[in-house]
Parts: sequence; structure tokens; C-alpha cells
Amino acid sequence: MAWGKPWSAKDDLFLRDSIEAHDLRWIADRLGRKYSAVYARAARIGAIRDAYQGLESITAAAERCGLSYRGMLRVLRWAGIAPSKGKSPSDRRRARNVRHYVDPFDATEAVARWTRAETLDTAARRLGLAASSLRAYLTETGAAPPEKIPGRKLYLDPEVYDRAAAVLNERFARVRRDRSLRAIAAKRARAHGESIPQAALRCRVSREKLSLALRVAGITMVKGRRASLQPGQAERALETLKITREAQTFIRKVAAA
Repeated sequence: MAWGKPWSAKDDLFLRDSIEAHDLRWIADRLGRKYSAVYARAARIGAIRDAYQGLESITAAAERCGLSYRGMLRVLRWAGIAPSKGKSPSDRRRARNVRHYVDPFDATEAVARWTRAETLDTAARRLGLAASSLRAYLTETGAAPPEKIPGRKLYLDPEVYDRAAAVLNERFARVRRDRSLRAIAAKRARAHGESIPQAALRCRVSREKLSLALRVAGITMVKGRRASLQPGQAERALETLKITREAQTFIRKVAAA
């Protein structure tokens, strides 16, 4: 590379034409110069100002939207907008003075979305859902990040909450419908059957023995609900228990012989 080479009009024209489409390091490689020399020349001829034409600094965007600098950065980070880094021509000699630029339209849209955003608790009250159920579904679908810090507020667009509520309400309706169908089926079964105490009294056995016979026969009952036996079911279960016990007695006798 040639260091300290004077700039020609052709070099300045190439710099102006390429700075909007290419990085300064790419231009420095093409011109055979240092990055710092290309940056200083671009700042001197006003090419960097052209490179950030149409953008505004974070400070200007924050003042225009009525936010602080940190608040504007927080809104942009929440909206997923990454600001562009650069230096103004007047700051070219200050290595640490780096400014952040953003598209004014993106900044305005991000602030508008942030203004319309709702917290999780507010959306849950509006939709009539539990905040825990809504948060679990949003985390499951990836619409919300996992809750790393308990109690931190979650801000999302109302449309995201509405879509999640529609799916959850459909799920809850399906569960209620299934429960209703199971309850109707159990009610019909009880209407045509008998309980375990009634069957034990009719068969003249204890309830414990009948329950054991039902388990041996592979007849399961729903826990927490009143069992309903179909006609003849208790007799078949007791017969199975009798056969099982006789078989066990015979096996023990054969083993002892």
C-alpha cells in the first residue's frame, strides 16, 4: 500500500460514489489507503454527511418524540431496531465520540407501537384470562421471552394478546365441551348401573373384596367420582377373582409337592 499519497479528484469521486453502497473498509482496500485516512477524507469533503442522509441521531429522535436518550434506546431495542453507528464530520478527531443514527420513520413507528403496547396484567384483565395462562402460551409460541426475572412487566402489541386469547379461548371451550360430554356419559351410565356398595350388598360381599375383584378383572373406575357398574359386571369380576385365587392355590400346592 502507498501511505501518505495525495488525494486526486478521481479518488474523491470514487469515494463519493461508493460510500453509500459500501463500507469504508471496502473503499480503503480499493484505494490502497488506511481506514482512518479514508474516513478523514470522507469527513473533509462531506461524504459522510451524505452517507447518513435521511437518518437522524438518537438524541434528535428522542427530542422529537418527547423521550430521553435512554428511553429512546429502550424503545428501539424493544421494537427490534438496531441503530447505525457513525461519526459526524466535526467529531472525526475524537475516536470515542461515536453517534447512533436511526431512520426517522422507524423511530416514529417504534414509539407509536410502544405507546399502544399493553402490559401482561392489563391485557389479561381486558380479555378475561389468567395472566399465568396467557404468559405460558406466549412463551410457548415464542411471542414472549422466558421470564428470567419474576415480576418484570411484559409489553407487547394488543394484537399479539388478542391472537393468543383467541387460541386459548378455543382450547378452553374444547376442554369444557369434552368435560360436558364425559359428565353426560357418566350420568347415563349411573342411570343404568349401580354403585359398588349396592353391588356388594346384592352379591353379599364386602366393598373391599368387590373393589379387589374389579381391579383383578381390569375394571378401572374414575378417581374422585361415584363408580357405576353395568349389570353383570360385579358377578364377572367376582368369578375372575375366584378363578385367580384357585389358580394361585393350585400353583402353591404344585410347588410344595
